[in-house]
This record gives sequence, C-alpha cells and structure tokens, in this order.
Amino acid sequence: MLALLGLVLGWLAWSRVRTSRTAEDLLRHLPGDAQIYAFLDVELMRRTGVLERLAGARGTEDADYQRFVAQSGFNYREHLDAVVMARRGTAQYAVIAGRFDPARLEAYALKSTGVCAAKYCYVPGAPPISFAPIREGVYAFASGSGDARELLAAHAPVLKGDFLGSPIWATGLGPSEVPLLQNLPGVERLSLWLTPRLPASVELRFTLENHDAKSATATARDLATLLKTGELSRYLSGSEVRAEGRRVTGRLPVALELLEALAGGTRVR
Repeated sequence: MLALLGLVLGWLAWSRVRTSRTAEDLLRHLPGDAQIYAFLDVELMRRTGVLERLAGARGTEDADYQRFVAQSGFNYREHLDAVVMARRGTAQYAVIAGRFDPARLEAYALKSTGVCAAKYCYVPGAPPISFAPIREGVYAFASGSGDARELLAAHAPVLKGDFLGSPIWATGLGPSEVPLLQNLPGVERLSLWLTPRLPASVELRFTLENHDAKSATATARDLATLLKTGELSRYLSGSEVRAEGRRVTGRLPVALELLEALAGGTRVR
C-alpha cells in the first residue's frame, strides 16, 4: 500500500512538473500584451478520463466540426495534447501541441477558399483564421485581427499567479467572459484553475482582484452566500471563500457530474 501511494504521489508530482514545462514552452510564443491567457493540458485530461467524460459521446459534434475532422485529419480527442490561448482586443491566438498532418491541413484551407504559401495558410471568413507550423508537433493559430505569423517568434509574456502549473487555467477574465462578475461590481479581473480530484470531482480555485479591500470584503460575502444558497449549491459543498486585502480567493470541490451537464448544455437540477 505504501509503495502504491508513493507511485501515485510521484506521478502527480511529475504531472505537475510536465504541465508547467509544457505551458511555459507554448506560452513564450503568445503576445506579451494580451488581456486574457488560458491553458489546457488535454493529454493529462485524456489520460485521467476527464476529457472523455466532458466531451460526451463521439459523433455528437456539430456538422462543421465533423467536416473539419474529415478534411484536416485533426481530431482533438486523439491528436490534441496541449493548447495555450490569448486574446488581445479582436485578435485571438492559440499555440497548439499535438499530432498534425500538414498536407491535410493545407488541403482543408484550400477547400475552404483559403490560400497557402510557405506552410502559412489564411482562410477568409467571419472571423478569418490563419495557421502555420512553429516546429514539428506545434502549430500557431490566429483568428479575427490576429495573424498566426505573429507567433512564430518568441514573445515570452510575463505571467504570475498560483494557477501556473495547473492543467487547466485562465487569467485576465472580466464580466464579458464571466457574466457572474456583472453582479460583483468591485471585481476587476478573475483568474481560475482546475485540478483533477479523481475519480469523481475536480477542484476549482480562483482569485478575484478587486478595486479595494472594502469591495473585496463585499465580494467574498456575496460569493459565499451564492455558493451556499444558489441552485448549484448541492454540487459545491465544502467550498471556501475569503478576502485578503484587495484579493478574494476561493476553492470549490466540483462534482464531475456538474461539469458533464454544463459541457453538454444540460440544465442542472
């Protein structure tokens, strides 16, 4: 039993180190002046079974995505390992690690009325998208006013926070991305991250930056009430929220049952 426990703890520690290095390696290509950054360690989610539970049954994806898979040969369930994303105004960027078929990706772009030159492809649309390989197994993607060629050089954005090293995180979120924040007027930005707690839950942790300590106290009070009395409260038992100066920090054990329902668009009862 002790030997098994040691193996599990060692695997968890290795996974965190590997996740941290993967995120750092991909992040250095994103622009340094974006408002929002996010990271997903999809390979870890796949190995732990979380991805399959959240993605739902195969074949239920929308027709456009199924057509993309058929033409490009890229299916996130099998071929996506990790992705970092950033948004700067109307420009959206992603650096993706995985297994790609460059010839089929180019063929997909050309079939979609796009153009390709020197491995760079641009596909018009609303919004337009572009992509290009950074190196073997890593591609740059951009949409909106962004261009994938911006990511070919290293930019190394400086990010700090407790979320770094977690397999899923996002930082710089505001009311337009998280409608709940519209009811918390003192909040300036949100960072959140998820850690698997197998077999049936994950832990959601977050930090809310507020205008001042007074608004942080009010935010913590309102959130604590919501978590205890809201319609999802039975899925969030054991949650903690507290104010620390201008910051509000919290942790929520979240049942995978809830995430599955939200991912599938099902109303949770």
